[in-house]
Amino acid sequence: MKRHDLLDDAVFQKLLKEAMTGMFHVGVFGIPCSTFSVARINNESSQEGGPKPVRNREPTNRMGLTGLNENQLREVQNANLLMLRSIELATAICQHGGQVIFENPVDRGNHDSHDSVVRDRHDPAWAQHAPLWTMPAMVAMRTLLGLQEVTFAQCRMGGDFQKWTTL
Repeated sequence: MKRHDLLDDAVFQKLLKEAMTGMFHVGVFGIPCSTFSVARINNESSQEGGPKPVRNREPTNRMGLTGLNENQLREVQNANLLMLRSIELATAICQHGGQVIFENPVDRGNHDSHDSVVRDRHDPAWAQHAPLWTMPAMVAMRTLLGLQEVTFAQCRMGGDFQKWTTL
């Protein structure tokens, strides 16, 4: 719906103004995972035509790889803008007494996580996975707001698929 599209400047500004007045007690953010998905890993030479990586775990590539085509660039820029605007809204909500939840796939490239559930999802083939949780702005927000995380398989909560998810 257009009235909830954070890519629309007017929608975002309206929601931010409302968040800054304490209108929201809770914010739940489900940033589309397409550019953050492990499904893009190892598709560089895929015969099946799967989606190519648009970012990786290297610090200089987390916000997007160089040499992306026009469609890939637009996709990663939109995902980055949604992330940054969601973080700005979440920060305003928390600064006015509210709580927030972010939802996105688990970090499959983190082999040294303090969380054994996350650590056990690591696979060397996915070492370059750059999930939402590794984005610089997300890391900074997590520290600023003192956010905690929980990781689970959606099938354990009645979902049709395993899909390891972090909140």
